[in-house]
Amino acid sequence: MRNQSILIVEDEPTLLELFKRFLTSKGFQADTAADGEQAVALAREKEYDLGIVDLFLPAKNGMDVIGEIKQLWPDTEIIVCTGQGSMESVLDAMRLEVFEYLCKPVALEALFKSVTNALEKRSLKLENRRLFAELQQERNSLQSKINASTKALERHLEDSPLLIGESVAIRQIRQLIAEVAPSDMTVLIRGESGTGKDVVANLIHEWSGRAANGNFIKINCPAISETLLESEMFGHERGAFTGAHRDKPGRIEFAEGGTVFLDEIGTISLEFQAKLLQVIEQKKFVRVGGNKTLEVNARFIAATNANLEEMINRGHFRPDLLYRLAQYNIYMPALRERREDVPLLIEHYVRYFAAKYGQDVRTVSSDIMALLVGYDWPGNVRELLSVVTRFALSGKEEVFLDHVNMNGHGPRVESTKKIHDSEVKLILSALVETKWNRRRAAEVLGISYSTLRRKIEKYDMDTGMHHFHEGQADPAGYTDVRSN
Repeated sequence: MRNQSILIVEDEPTLLELFKRFLTSKGFQADTAADGEQAVALAREKEYDLGIVDLFLPAKNGMDVIGEIKQLWPDTEIIVCTGQGSMESVLDAMRLEVFEYLCKPVALEALFKSVTNALEKRSLKLENRRLFAELQQERNSLQSKINASTKALERHLEDSPLLIGESVAIRQIRQLIAEVAPSDMTVLIRGESGTGKDVVANLIHEWSGRAANGNFIKINCPAISETLLESEMFGHERGAFTGAHRDKPGRIEFAEGGTVFLDEIGTISLEFQAKLLQVIEQKKFVRVGGNKTLEVNARFIAATNANLEEMINRGHFRPDLLYRLAQYNIYMPALRERREDVPLLIEHYVRYFAAKYGQDVRTVSSDIMALLVGYDWPGNVRELLSVVTRFALSGKEEVFLDHVNMNGHGPRVESTKKIHDSEVKLILSALVETKWNRRRAAEVLGISYSTLRRKIEKYDMDTGMHHFHEGQADPAGYTDVRSN
């Protein structure tokens, strides 16, 4: 703390000189002022680490001096040293956050102790601020890296054949997967049956880094009887029950270093929910019939099509398990909630099954496609996958007509038209905004360039480009978009 600067404000010349000599001998730099105006003038020229201020001064009283110094330099510590102390001045000093209030006569050693304590407080305060600034800078840098990594992962997910679609809902799901995958948070995936909850769980595992070190173990809870579920999940020891002739590891043990996916978690009993909660929280379990506690390093992801909150109200689901599972929530929309993705899904799966079965790639007419976009798809993507498989093998569009008529969830023509009109308006708006530069329009819309080209052809929107001549730049400086 040596070489720190102190401003001594005292109208008694003898005492002023005594304080200066004493503090200088202790290694401090000391400036002096005999009145309030001089003190404020010095403070305007320089930030002092500490001020020792008398309250009764010529030209300007001590409280005003302290107030102005604090306004100029909020971190400067102040010690009041007065011969006429009062309760009112003590309260005023507290309001100005004065470090200490001393009454004359003051022993020099007591003054030195007060000075060193005040300067130590200032040093700690400044060091804390510096460390906080460094921490904030590191935090910002780390957050920038995380954001960049999340964006990169989102771009990879756009190319994933598992999550097809360009709707706002699907783009948001890609963002959520990219955000949560690198963490070890427990994830609860909600949505109707057939919406692709297992696909999302797989992607989270794949992009979490656990895919390189551990397995993705799916446990279909309703497919295993209640009596066998505990043994299947946790394993059992030899002799635990009739037929247990040897030790058997549970499926959770096979997920070491990887991910456990609990599908349709809402079907398990309350008793087993309590055991599962303990495993998720403590990463410890005991095999059926055993007494040795085993540990597992596994991430847990659960999925359900049930309303768990309603189950809690009916006493069928533990609220503490829901809170533990739902550290991070992902909602999978029904296919009828993202109808604009239906053509992309159909095209993708037609090509997939054509390649798989060695068939020619089938095309779907625009009339049939409009019918399928308007259909409600109660079984969601799983239902679409089934009917597209039949179409890919037969090549007959009647497959779609028969399926829609048989299931009774006919197309909503008005809804389909609204989707069509909204999409056309959105694309036109982006194209006009970018002077019909399709690559820039795709960036504005947040979709791939190939998707935009496909939609332009689908809606016969090339006619809107008649204002531009082939290979010629427009007045705004954009080249003809057809050259892109």
